[in-house]
Amino acid sequence: MLAASVKEVPEVPIVKRPFVSIALGYGAGVALGGLVSPALPPAVPAAVAAVLAVAALLPTPRRRAWIGLLLATLGLAHLTWREHPGSAADLRRLFGEGTELVAVRGRLLETPVLKPARDPEDTPRTLARLAVEAVRRAADWEPAEGALVISTTGQLPEEYFGGRAVEVYGVLRRPAPPVIKGLFDYRAYLRWQGIHYELLARTPADWRQPPGRPGPAHPPIEDRFIRWAQAALSRGLPVEDEAVRLLWAMTLGWRTAMTDDISRSFVRTGTMHIFAISGLHIALIAAILVACLRVLQVPRPVCGLVVAPALWFYTAATGWQPSAIRSTLMMTVIIGGWTLRRPGDMVNSLAGAAFLILVWEPRQLFHPGFQLSFVVVLAMALGVPPIDHWVHSRVDPDPLLPEAAWPAWRRWVRTPLAWLVRALATSGAAWLGSLPLIAHYFHMITPVSLIVNVVMVPLSSFALMCNLGSLVTAEIATSVAELFNHSGWFWMRAMMLLADAAAGWPGAWAYVPSPGLGGTAVYYAFLLGLTTGWLFDRRRRPWLLAVGVGVAGGAAVVVWREASSTEIVWPALPGGAAAIVDAPGRARDLVVDAGDASGADAVVLPFLQSRGVNRVARMLLSHGDARHVGGAEILLREMPVAQVMVSSHNARSPVYRRIRAGLEASGRPASTLSAGAEIAGWQVLHPGPGDASPQADDASMVLRREFGPVTVLLVSDLGKTGQRTLLDRGLNLRADLVVAGMPTAGGVLSEALLAAIQPRVILLQDAFTPVGERVTPGVRSRLESYGVPVLRLTEHGSLTLRITRSGWSLRDNDGRRVGAGAGL
Repeated sequence: MLAASVKEVPEVPIVKRPFVSIALGYGAGVALGGLVSPALPPAVPAAVAAVLAVAALLPTPRRRAWIGLLLATLGLAHLTWREHPGSAADLRRLFGEGTELVAVRGRLLETPVLKPARDPEDTPRTLARLAVEAVRRAADWEPAEGALVISTTGQLPEEYFGGRAVEVYGVLRRPAPPVIKGLFDYRAYLRWQGIHYELLARTPADWRQPPGRPGPAHPPIEDRFIRWAQAALSRGLPVEDEAVRLLWAMTLGWRTAMTDDISRSFVRTGTMHIFAISGLHIALIAAILVACLRVLQVPRPVCGLVVAPALWFYTAATGWQPSAIRSTLMMTVIIGGWTLRRPGDMVNSLAGAAFLILVWEPRQLFHPGFQLSFVVVLAMALGVPPIDHWVHSRVDPDPLLPEAAWPAWRRWVRTPLAWLVRALATSGAAWLGSLPLIAHYFHMITPVSLIVNVVMVPLSSFALMCNLGSLVTAEIATSVAELFNHSGWFWMRAMMLLADAAAGWPGAWAYVPSPGLGGTAVYYAFLLGLTTGWLFDRRRRPWLLAVGVGVAGGAAVVVWREASSTEIVWPALPGGAAAIVDAPGRARDLVVDAGDASGADAVVLPFLQSRGVNRVARMLLSHGDARHVGGAEILLREMPVAQVMVSSHNARSPVYRRIRAGLEASGRPASTLSAGAEIAGWQVLHPGPGDASPQADDASMVLRREFGPVTVLLVSDLGKTGQRTLLDRGLNLRADLVVAGMPTAGGVLSEALLAAIQPRVILLQDAFTPVGERVTPGVRSRLESYGVPVLRLTEHGSLTLRITRSGWSLRDNDGRRVGAGAGL
């Protein structure tokens, strides 16, 4: 169907889309700058751009090539200039990679935002962005330049708002990189906002206003507008419930409303986009304004002069959110063409808007929101017209036949069928266009969004129209505004019920691994060829066939390598320990412990999701220590676990007992393992059914597995008595890699146990908190005297063991090899 429709639609010549070449050239330079900055001095691409500018002015046959190179070099120069720490007072020159206790002085770039706690036991935090003017490390203040994020436990007083001068005391450091590759990279996220440091302030008491320079006396106009709008949108409603707060989020961009519990269903149905002030909001507002003005017979030029400023006012009133700026700029370009009666071309307008945004701020290219916005609109611009044309060619009769002569069934079917097909085509094009980016950034696909968005987008449009009506009539017709509020609340409740129901449908959503740069490039190349008709050009078929065979061969090699390798990951958790075994297929996958509750929530669960794990085959709880098994409750709540295994020793830990009781109540009690058992290829060596264990650590489960090239021994927090019991069994404990935790009573890896193991590498699962989980200098010195590498998670970060047929390698979180061996 799509192939035929693409052939029937004439291609728009590229000469009619000049901004496409301009945006691609400039964007390519910005993308290159992301790889080389800030190491490359801005003067280098600036000098090259000057030479290319001279060459581009010469009337030579290669002038277009010189212009393209000039655009790319200008993009490169612009980004390197933005990223380069030019001033001696730049925070990067003052602090480097260090961590210091300092006081900073500057002005708040925006009103601090309260981040709700993830669970009732946590404390909410306040985040603020500060333009730094000075820092104090000792007694004196010194000039400083740059922006940073301030994180404070608790809620700040209302006297701190955007534009205020403040002094804050805390720990200044670089944002932490992801604990494991594949998780959210907070450091990179802040970097592309021009922020390279964060300040950790303990309480609001660490904040104060410097004397003599308070700044503005009142909050900025956008804050006052949002407060007024919140009151207006809740007027007449009995309570401030979730629906009201979501209406605030959708209309005003109020981010505090979007807690994890509230947003979960919308995330899983692929409908979170309705809460970002983006193209849907801007397009709807523009359509309403244009329709009202045209009804009043206002000329096009006047419409453009009224609508464009109104859109920018809305963007400013809602806090200049990046998504709103992108959408408003894009809509301004479209309205400008419509006002000037220029032929409309969505692709060219889209490219023009992208170019202007990158000229304004080249770092926008690396924002997920920028990429998703433009890719989705481009997919709809290229994919919907062929389908729409195909439908009309089948439904519409002869164009020379008057509509009065059409058969009755055609008149009845034409409009609703065309609307339904266009809605499905739009939803499908948006889903296909965003698919690899959603998989990369959020590790999720949402097939249900293809259907849900067809209903959700109209519902959100109704709710948004009600909210806009309420804001317009809030001060002139209170009763009408209240009626709008009740109607908007109704539509939001319908959206919430739809999202909750759809998220529970079978196959509605699933976690998937990132497709990677290569997979994303191949996907978009195929999608572009499909929507433009290039794939159906017979002249290109030999080349396309060759490329297809090459891509398929490369993909087969990657799949074969992944299917024949095993990875074991030891994440560096803030407290506790865990190990994640990713064997070929899913049947032999194993999670050994899950860390404490915070580690499981922030690291273990997101890591499993980033690997595309939707169901844990087996989870083993080595012993009752809450720092090792406390996170199991979170995994069991958030993800199906087929089998849970525990030691034959009955631990007294309340968390451990609660987990076992919960499993028994659910009708799937935990399996009990003891020495001699085997699970997923791992041999259980300890404890035995009758072993005496004075300490809980003495009953820690010990596992051993031979992978061919390497043998791994996991001893967890096995204490002194447990180690002696294990040695008395006379089992084969030989292993290339031994992984040990930190027993509460000390005695990690005794001399006798090391002599029996004869390891080539020792890995210690230590942690920063509590103090007992740290490796003491004496223990480290004793183990290093054995003459093999001693690796600590607190020093090396997360470690990954990769085992293939030819050998094994142990790498840290930066990809550096810290241990390796050849196959047998």
